[in-house]
Order: sequence, then structure tokens, then C-alpha cells
Amino acid sequence: MAAVIRSTLRERKNWLIHELYVRRDFSSCLRLIDEQLDASGGLSEYALYIKGEACEAAPGPGPPPRCQLPARPSPPCPPSPPQA
Repeated sequence: MAAVIRSTLRERKNWLIHELYVRRDFSSCLRLIDEQLDASGGLSEYALYIKGEACEAAPGPGPPPRCQLPARPSPPCPPSPPQA
């Protein structure tokens, strides 16, 4: 039950993210996406997808500073089997 509530809270603003993206209001869209990612711990797949799309579509000489995705450490590699 708690997982359903957390999922619903995470997806509650997806409609607004979509609305801002379609209206091409990229600064407000990216601001809301950052809030959504902070609230979800970076696990909102839709927000991450739209962030990438908005960063590519945003006008200007380069990507806005908001388009920097947080660096995630790679998962550890499993140990190699011993050589015979």
C-alpha cells in the first residue's frame, strides 16, 4: 500500500511537466523536473526523459546549467572467476 502511495505522489506532477514541455516553457519545466527528481530520489523515469528532451530542445548557445545530470557511481563489477 505504501509503495502505491509513493508511486502516485511521484507521478502526480507528470501532467504538469508534460504541459510545460509542450508549451515550450523549458525553464519552468526544468525547475519542476528538478523538484520532482529531488522528491523521488532521482527515480522518476518520465521526469528524466523529459529533462533530456527539454535540454536538447532548449534554445541558446549551449545546454542550460540545469541540464547537468547528477553523476551516479557505476555498480560494482562481479569478481572474475579464477584462471586455471
